[in-house]
Amino acid sequence: MFTDSLLKVKPYLFYLCVLYSAFFLIGLLNFTSGGTTPPSSGLAYWLLLFWMILAGISFIFFAKSLLGNAHPNLNQAPAFLKIIWAGFFLFSFILILIPPVLSQDLYNYIFSARIGNGYELNPYLYHFNFFRSDPFLETTIANWRDQVTPYGPVWTSFSMMITRLAGTDLPLNLFLFRLANIFFIAGSGLILFRILEKKAGLASRSLVLFLWNPLILLEGISSGHNEAALLFFLLASFYFLSRKNSKGVSQYALTVFSFVFLAIAFWIKYWAVFFIPAWFFLWWREGQKCRGTARCAPTLLALVAGIIVTLVAWAPFWDWDHWPALLSSVLIQAGRMDYPFYFGSGSLIGFWLVPETFNLWRVLCLGLWIVVSIVIFVRMIRGKIDPYLFGSAFFFFFLFLVATWVQPWYALIILPFLLLEEKYLGAYLIMSALFLLTYFVPAGVVLFGVGWVWRINPSPTLPLTREGVATSPLSKGD
Repeated sequence: MFTDSLLKVKPYLFYLCVLYSAFFLIGLLNFTSGGTTPPSSGLAYWLLLFWMILAGISFIFFAKSLLGNAHPNLNQAPAFLKIIWAGFFLFSFILILIPPVLSQDLYNYIFSARIGNGYELNPYLYHFNFFRSDPFLETTIANWRDQVTPYGPVWTSFSMMITRLAGTDLPLNLFLFRLANIFFIAGSGLILFRILEKKAGLASRSLVLFLWNPLILLEGISSGHNEAALLFFLLASFYFLSRKNSKGVSQYALTVFSFVFLAIAFWIKYWAVFFIPAWFFLWWREGQKCRGTARCAPTLLALVAGIIVTLVAWAPFWDWDHWPALLSSVLIQAGRMDYPFYFGSGSLIGFWLVPETFNLWRVLCLGLWIVVSIVIFVRMIRGKIDPYLFGSAFFFFFLFLVATWVQPWYALIILPFLLLEEKYLGAYLIMSALFLLTYFVPAGVVLFGVGWVWRINPSPTLPLTREGVATSPLSKGD
């Protein structure tokens, strides 16, 4: 019955309320004592380290107990779904009551938007150091102040909308940005549930593992990273593409909507480029039943819609008199993609073994990454790897294993895609534990060990088609 799952969720709901209240107090201690973001020393640092380990281990044990005794009709249990959503909004409310504890990126979003709103200048042409007298400057990341905004125009426009509402009130700016992220993550949860709702019990389990994941809540809500918005539009894109062969639904509309959402995701943050090959592969696979115009016309229309999205997104910022500088600003984020080969303070191998100046090692990492990408792409073509993992799993797994500079909020893009198949739930939990403590590398290894010892490999319960073949959530319409 549903009682087994409810008995496991209700005590954990209370436990998490206490846990996030403790996080609130740690953040308040760090803020009032003038500590850095994230804490680098002192009592707040050690308390936060202990908190991360406790949260990660607790989440793994909770998931293991939940996945082992889930009722097949759990998706239709209103009481279970209400507890999931109530817990998510309760945890989110606790986390947005204090300033970000783990990252300063949100302050950078606000300052970039202030350049456009307050100074009425182009944030793609003017960097932060042009405004040294601005009271918000000290809140930003110091080593980014000599660069223009590295994010896409969709995100910059969205940020300007929020700062226009909040004005010069910094706490209100922080609140509105994170409030928006609550809705982005809630929307991602709804899309995830919609994709999986026909799978026995998997939709509800995936929903609670997504919305109650400490990593998702800390990086998406508390720190307010724009990966939350990126994730929402990526999931929406693949959701519409998965319904391409549904009866009674316009193929033109589904294809266009799917590509428009993908284009919006790309112009939020350029990391979405890794999902473009996956999108075209899914389009090719889902379109095998179509021929000629019926297959090509919707895609051509989608490409035209993507171009229109691009033109509209850049319209407020494009300046023909300074187009080389604008183009350079667009390439900044692409240039930052050397992160996978940069050994910074968060590197697992580079931090311990390799000096930053060891360029030969960077070249070897790049070569390995390219080879692995080709191998996985070939396996995807042969049907041995789920295509929607192409744009996520291969990139982040090897990004970390190659031992380079990985930020924990990058995991927000991949984790929900792992929840789309029951056989990847174990990988989801291990990756959550691993990324949760990227700030604390030794503890991250310990937590990874806990996840590996308690490997969760639930037996697949995918519904079968009439032919007896297991279905994939992104290969079958409603």
